[in-house]
Amino acid sequence: MAGGGFGAPKAAPPTLDEVCASFPTRLPEDLGVCCPCGSGETYERCCRTYHLGEKSAESPERCLRTRYSAFAYRLPKHIIATTAKSNSDWLSDKTKWARKLSKEGMFDSFRFVGLEVGETEDGTNEREAFLSLRVTLQPIDSKTKLNTQAEPMVFAERSRFTRTTKGAWLYASGDVTSEASGLKGRVLNSEKDLGKLRSDVGFVDGILKKAKDYPKDEQEAPP
Repeated sequence: MAGGGFGAPKAAPPTLDEVCASFPTRLPEDLGVCCPCGSGETYERCCRTYHLGEKSAESPERCLRTRYSAFAYRLPKHIIATTAKSNSDWLSDKTKWARKLSKEGMFDSFRFVGLEVGETEDGTNEREAFLSLRVTLQPIDSKTKLNTQAEPMVFAERSRFTRTTKGAWLYASGDVTSEASGLKGRVLNSEKDLGKLRSDVGFVDGILKKAKDYPKDEQEAPP
């Protein structure tokens, strides 16, 4: 039979660009707004050229800032492009990776409030560097996008970056820890981790509030 078989040929699998185009973003309508990375420049003049793939991060700090704003604006393609192969999240199947990021790693339950960047530290060679940072996230209702009554949550990380042979800096690794009272030291590497922490913070706050409201004479009563 002509055509070498039955039925229509299989459609080509979607490209990374096509998959990412199907995801919602949080990009502003006005590109002249201040860039969320905290540089003081407008988004159009700051991180947008990196997000479009027109430039590569020329320093660890620039890589960090473009990734932060990519998370803030929900741009998984840039997260993929700026992740080193040595990172535990790296996948050769980019479309699968993008779908996983969109489902689990775009922090839809949080608003990105601010980024504080420390000094760059030299690594063991000229192609490695470290940065300490603090990120503040405001828990929101994922449906209404309005702030919840929960307090903003602050997280710290010491990130490792590596430089490619072409000079672009990529994110290699880093463990995020909570600075919430009583929960320091917990490692947080995904939105699921943050969601669990958010529940635990509420639980701890509830216990502390009950203890504070409990009558003093009853607190001091012998068993």
